[in-house]
Amino acid sequence: MKNVLIFLGLLFIAGCSDYSNVAEPVNPKQASIDIAISTTVFTEEKYTFKGYKYRDPFIPVEWKNVYNDGNKIRIPALGMLELKGIIRSRKKEDSIALFNGSGVAYFLKNRKLYDNLKREIPGSFGYIDGNTVYVSIDEYGDRLYTLDKNVLLK
Repeated sequence: MKNVLIFLGLLFIAGCSDYSNVAEPVNPKQASIDIAISTTVFTEEKYTFKGYKYRDPFIPVEWKNVYNDGNKIRIPALGMLELKGIIRSRKKEDSIALFNGSGVAYFLKNRKLYDNLKREIPGSFGYIDGNTVYVSIDEYGDRLYTLDKNVLLK
């Protein structure tokens, strides 16, 4: 009796199965092949840098003339100059002060201010004394810059 109940249970389960997903045989003469061809063209997206107050990491660090003025020397306004660092030398007169102003790098060496193309700024004078730098330009007057303590390296 137990065997009969098991057989009927299996027959019931098999009868409740859904065979709608079973593929039907196809006549080979009626079969057709559908091929989908994609015409999507992939283009490489050009990189654009959106952090304008930071340096773009994919552009090499070089002292280039940002503004293409030909041979014109740009005289920086003292208010636009920002002291970025001091390179010290054993001889005090060989020390170099590095500035950034209006997208152009400037440096003070041997008491003269130079632009990023190593051209002397006319009417400029300056000196380095410890962590302070004095710069004077005939057109704009003079100013004293102090290096931020967070920038100092020992």
